[in-house]
Parts: sequence; structure tokens; C-alpha cells
Amino acid sequence: MNTTQVHGLMRDGQRFRDITDIQELLYGCSQTLSKFPTTVSQQAIVNPLLKQVSQEAPRAMLTNLTRFHNRYYNGDWGRQSSEFIYTLVRNMFPQVNVTRFQHRFPQASVIARVEGNENNGEIVVVSAHQDSINQQDPQNGRAPGADDDGSDTVAIFEALRVLATSSLKLQRMVELHWYAGEEGGLLGSADVVQAYASKSVIADLHLDMVGVPAQPPAVGIVTDYTDPDASKLVRALASAYTDLPTRDFQCGYACSDHASWHEAGVRSAIPFESQFIDYNTNIHSAQDTLNTVDFTHLLKYVRIALGFVVEVAGCVKAGKSQTELHETLQQKASESMHSHGELVNGVVYGILTVPAEGNTVRLDSNAGCVLTLWTAQLTTDRVSYLRHLNIVSRDGFAHAISRLKLLETAHRFAWVRPEVRSQLFWLLSELVKVSAHGVDQVVLALTRQVRSGDVTQGNVKLCWLMVRFVRENYVWLSTFPVLVATTVYMLGRVALDHSRIPDLRAAECELAVQLLRERFHECCMIGRDLIRMLQDVARIPEFHDLWQDILQRPQSLSPLFAGIEQLLRTPTPPMFLANRITYEMETRLRFILENLPATSYSRNLMWFVQRYLSTPESESLFSDLIRYIIGVFHLSNVVLASNVVPRYVFLSRLLRFIRSPVVAANAKLALFYDWLFYNPKSDITMNIEPGVLIIVQSVDKYTFMTVSFIEFLAYKF
Repeated sequence: MNTTQVHGLMRDGQRFRDITDIQELLYGCSQTLSKFPTTVSQQAIVNPLLKQVSQEAPRAMLTNLTRFHNRYYNGDWGRQSSEFIYTLVRNMFPQVNVTRFQHRFPQASVIARVEGNENNGEIVVVSAHQDSINQQDPQNGRAPGADDDGSDTVAIFEALRVLATSSLKLQRMVELHWYAGEEGGLLGSADVVQAYASKSVIADLHLDMVGVPAQPPAVGIVTDYTDPDASKLVRALASAYTDLPTRDFQCGYACSDHASWHEAGVRSAIPFESQFIDYNTNIHSAQDTLNTVDFTHLLKYVRIALGFVVEVAGCVKAGKSQTELHETLQQKASESMHSHGELVNGVVYGILTVPAEGNTVRLDSNAGCVLTLWTAQLTTDRVSYLRHLNIVSRDGFAHAISRLKLLETAHRFAWVRPEVRSQLFWLLSELVKVSAHGVDQVVLALTRQVRSGDVTQGNVKLCWLMVRFVRENYVWLSTFPVLVATTVYMLGRVALDHSRIPDLRAAECELAVQLLRERFHECCMIGRDLIRMLQDVARIPEFHDLWQDILQRPQSLSPLFAGIEQLLRTPTPPMFLANRITYEMETRLRFILENLPATSYSRNLMWFVQRYLSTPESESLFSDLIRYIIGVFHLSNVVLASNVVPRYVFLSRLLRFIRSPVVAANAKLALFYDWLFYNPKSDITMNIEPGVLIIVQSVDKYTFMTVSFIEFLAYKF
């Protein structure tokens, strides 16, 4: 038939199959499955998969599919819609092999392959057709095709999503087929079936219209052009995994793509949204819209499809029971320190990467491969992984905590995914509950990764995670004086950056003030930089009363606190000054100050400024960098005698990048802060040396700088 004749049949509502270009119908798709399953026997494997079935992906995908004017197979909209399906599957599931199957018309079929584990070439197909049509005007008419056949397109997509994100190991290969040209007479499936003539296809489960149930709802079972055993299995699956009865009926003709497989000698079955006499009358028109689809009903067919895959494709034989697996883990962990370390690495990796709700993830072959050998059959949510950690840990979690600290001191911590960071804080909270030794050191390392002067989304989320962790573990944290003081200093410094995020700033200020009032004696170890921090935040309402108490009622905070002068006479320990510089910044900074001569450091300094100090918000970092260079970075005499750029030269150049007068004033205070309160008995000259040298060495060439610094000091004194 030509296109005009086909369109005429469509307008007249004739039921037909176009075999114009089909050679002799095939009977060559071999079946090697000697006994086809007709009953349900794999509930233990299927039920966990069904818990992952969700409306979210099908609804989003169908919303996009119905936005195409139509998905007519012989038009450009049909070509675009098939390309949309191909791209979506490829991008969503990079671990799945997805290909286009080209036809003599523009729309392509799409085939996604989930590899089997026995590599025997046997294939189980789950299929749907992707095209839609307006019966009165196939080429140009509006045809959203929400039910026919968008509902099945998204149903098998959801089945693929569950399979691809699970740890299920199937014996046979499973292919998901989205056929083109079904409305033109089963054209796409006919081409695919012919191409598969030499392949060993076990069965095809075809879905066509599953989104609009009849009343009362039921699963319709098509009994012509189908296989009795395959249909019997579908009835059993519907009974086991849905709350719907089944109703048998006949189409009376090859009503969908299952017929192509049936005529090729392959077992096929097709569950329908209702009996044929109750079918959705809005199909093939502009009224087949998204709002008519019942997603609760649609998902019941996803459940049937997943059950079909597991029963027919088969699963790799389950190994040991959970008790046996636990015993194996314990035995392996006790073999050697290396085995223990490998297992702990794998469990920690699993906790950090498995989604919180329980889907499993593939562990990288270099990060926990030993673990996967014995835990593949276990439920792999984060709680289960934590249970495994308790089983394999032989050192009070010391190795696990060392791995966490390695992660948190990594230079590229900022690149860690947000969900991994969330899992990290969850794990730390769980380790706090069991009083694991060393967690405080991990949290200390984390406080350095909270960047000052950074209001990007990733850093803001990290601040929220830190605030929530402190709230949830406040009593525990209060038992570690250094951690209390560090947390206060960190919260006070970053609160300055969050003026445009009032909820976060309020939470940070509330926690900082609470810790200061309840643990002021511990916080005094910060020394004079505590006053510098509090002076910066004193105008924030949450700090106002605290600041007044420090100035006027010091002993209300601690009986041992004599007043603000006590703090100003106490030098700030280097660990607090270093806390506001991330490990990555510290490495870059030390490279310049330890290796580059004064004649060639400028280029690296420019890079550093552009990388870390180029935004208005980041200018608050200038003071922290100056305090770090002055109070932490002290070179040996050997390096001082070399041609490496002196600290004062580096600082004088760094100061020239400051644009704001307020930031400039804070930077000068940071530079001369130790000089203002210098005590020969407790301070060290290395902390005042850069400021003195800048004044002296700038007199000839940069007189304005010397004058500026002297005026600043004169005003302060």
C-alpha cells in the first residue's frame, strides 16, 4: 500500500497490518528455554525491586512526550520524539547499551540492552510502541498520545530505571524496545523481528495502553496472537503483584507489536489496561491527553513487567544467606590487616555512595571490590552497610575514621557530590552514637572545608550540613574543648558571609552564641582572634547582648574571665588561624611562599587571587590569609636565607588587590594585630616581623603604604 491508502484506512478506522515491505513472516527466532515459567516463584527477588517503582520518572517523561504535536512515524515530530527517547535513555543510564534502529521512514525504534551474566545469547524482550497518531489527519493532526502509547513508553522506561539502578544480576540479556510505526501497521516491530531472525529470543512482553483503566479496573489479557504459557505467567504476575483481577479477550486481528514476535515463533504476551470492549475512546485524537492518565494504574503494569523479567530472564543463583554472608565477612576481616582494610574501605565507600532510600550503587572496582563478592545479595541501603561496618571492623572503627579523614582533608573536597557529603555527616552522627574514638578529629578537619567568603550553592549546603550536625550532636561536641572553640570560630567567621541567607545566618549565630555562653572558658583558648571575630559580628542582633556582656559583665560568662584584656593578651594558637584556610588553599599558598623567588612569584599570586579572591564576597578572606601567613607560616632559617619571596613582599603585593576600604581596614588590623598587643613573654617576633618590614621596606618605593600603615597604627594607639 502507498501512504495515501494507509491514511485512508486510518481515517476509516480500519484495523490493518501493513506487510507491503515484509518478506515471508519469520519463524527463525529460536527459543532455547525448554520449560517456560507459568507460575510466580521469585517474590523474594521481585518484591525489593517493586519498592523502587515510582511515578516521578514516568510522569516527567510522559509530560515531555505529550508536548510533541504528534509522534507520527512518517513525520519530523516522530523523528524528534524518538530522538528524545534515545537521548533520555542514554543520558539517564550510561551503564546501559542503547541504540537507534533505523527504518525506511524518519522515526527510529530505540533498543536498550541490559546485559546478562551467563553470556549465552538468550534475550528477553519487553516492548512498547512510541508513536502516536491523529486518525483524521495522521500527518498534521494533534496527537498527544498520552495513553496510546505514551503510557507504555514510560512504563517500560520505569522498568528499565529500576533494573539499571539495582544490583540484580540477570542470567539472560534483557532488551527494552520502543517501536516506531506501530500505528502504520506494526512497521517498526516487523523490521526489528526480521533483523533478529538469527538471535535467540526467549519471549516478548508487550505493553500497549496501560494508563486509562475501565470501571471496574482489571488487567486485560489478549489471547490471540499470543502464547498461552506467556499469558498464563502474566495472569500469575498480575495476581501476585497487583490488586487487579484479569480478564481474557481477543482483538480479532494483529492489534499490536506482540503479533510480530508471535508470527516469528517467539512466545509473546500483552496485558492491556482493560478488556477490548472498554478501551479508551480518546485514542487517536487530540483528546488523548496527559490529564486522562492514571499513574497508579500504569505502575501496576511496571510491576508486571519487572516480575516477567525476573521470572523469564532468571537471576544468577543467590549465594549465601545473610547469616552465612556475615560469617564470611567476619572470617575475611580476620585473615589479615590487608583484607580488613579492603573490606572497611568497601563498606565506607558503600555508605557514602548508596542513596539514603536504599537503591544500590555499583562500587568502583578499586574501592571495595572485595566487599561486593560477599554482600551482593544483601539489602544495600546505608543502614545495612553500617551493619556490615560493625561486623568487619576489628579496630574500633579506627581504619574507617582514617579513611574519612583522608577524604575530608583532600584538596578536591569541594568536588565531592552533595549527596555524598550528606551521607558523610550521617555516618559521622552514627559513629558519634557508638562513641567511636577519633570522630572529633574528623569533624575538626571538616570545619576547614567550610570556606569563608564563598556563597556558592555547594558551600552553603555544606554550612547547613555542619549546622545540623552540631545541633544533633551538641552534647557530644560539648565534651571536646578544642572542637567547641574551633566550631565557634568557624561559625562566627562564615556568618559574616551569609547576610543574604537569613535563615542560615540566624542558625549559625544561634549556635555560636549558645556555645560561647555555655562553654566560654573553652572558647577563651582562641585568644585575641576571638575578639577580632566578635568585633566583626557584634552588630548582628544575635551577638549584641553577648558582646555587651564581654565588655561590661565578663564574669557572667565565666568566673575565670577577667575581661576583654585577658583575651587580647593571649596569642591565638596557629590551629585556629589555619582553620579558615582550606587544605587546597594552604597547599597553593605554601607552594608560592616555599618555592618561588621574589622575581617570579607574581604570576602565581595573580592565579591565586583570581581563583579564591575574585568575588566581592570572597574579600573577607584577605584578613584570614594575612593572619595565616603571619601566625602559622614560619619558615626555617635555611629558607629565609634563600631567594624565596619573603612574607612581607608577598603580603604587600596581596594588599594591593583589595578594593573595599572596609576590607582594607580589616586587613591592616590583621597585619598589625599581634603588634598592637605584643607581649615579649608570650608572643613571638615572627608574628610581628612582616608588618615591621613592610613599613620599613616601603619607605622609598611605596611611601604611600608606609604613611597609610603609620596613620593606622597612630589611630589605634
